[in-house]
Amino acid sequence: MTFSAAGIFLLIITASAFSPAPTISREARNFIWPQRARISAEEAGDGRVPPKLQRREAAVVAAILASVLTPANSVVAAEDRTDRTFLVTGANGGIGGAVASGLAASGCRVVVGCRSPEKSSKVAEALLATFPGAKVICPTTPLELSDMRTVATFAQEVGASVPALEGVLLCAGIDGAPLTRGAQGLELHLAVNHASNFLLVMELLDKLRKTNIRGERGKVVVLTSSAALDADPRGLADLNWATRAYDKREAYCLSKACNVLFTDELARREKSA
Repeated sequence: MTFSAAGIFLLIITASAFSPAPTISREARNFIWPQRARISAEEAGDGRVPPKLQRREAAVVAAILASVLTPANSVVAAEDRTDRTFLVTGANGGIGGAVASGLAASGCRVVVGCRSPEKSSKVAEALLATFPGAKVICPTTPLELSDMRTVATFAQEVGASVPALEGVLLCAGIDGAPLTRGAQGLELHLAVNHASNFLLVMELLDKLRKTNIRGERGKVVVLTSSAALDADPRGLADLNWATRAYDKREAYCLSKACNVLFTDELARREKSA
């Protein structure tokens, strides 16, 4: 199978402008959005969300929507978006919630990925209340990202429920968790931020490859962070923290570095396939 410039499109949304590490290809670097999607406790101040954060998050959301809604070399009219289906993880809040809203507002079909059917239903209700007639799919399988079995089952349900899938937008994630292990024994940041993303994309890759909307193949968007650049490369030899003292900040940084490495390698393989 061959892929043209309109083949599977990989986008890394990162947390701030930086000089990319040498291991990241030029193509991957070109898709890095130089805005911070997180905010420090100092900036949060009295707990209110400051305009600075709102601007940053809005910039990230705008970048994601622009990347998936506008095909190369053309502008898609709103009426042409009705047959476009996107899966959004973390759709119940934050950047994922804003992305789901933007897709629904554009007339796209949105598959919501949440930790429970109840959360998915609330997302659907909110989208329908805001955008009457919105097309929302709520899988019955919960998307529990710390359990690879439920991730695989969720992906299989999504793959069987939609005729085509134009994009998998991976916006869910965690930060700052104490040492905890998921159902398969993976450290929690590794499981939720990376391993589940990897498995979800691999399970849906054939569906993405077969999708062809106006000459464009499926897309994968991975929301990562500039924290990836703070990861100690030596930690890649012990991602599951089996032989060293646990550091939750380093665990988060390593999981974000895995996002970048995975996305970059997937882009390389799909381009050469």
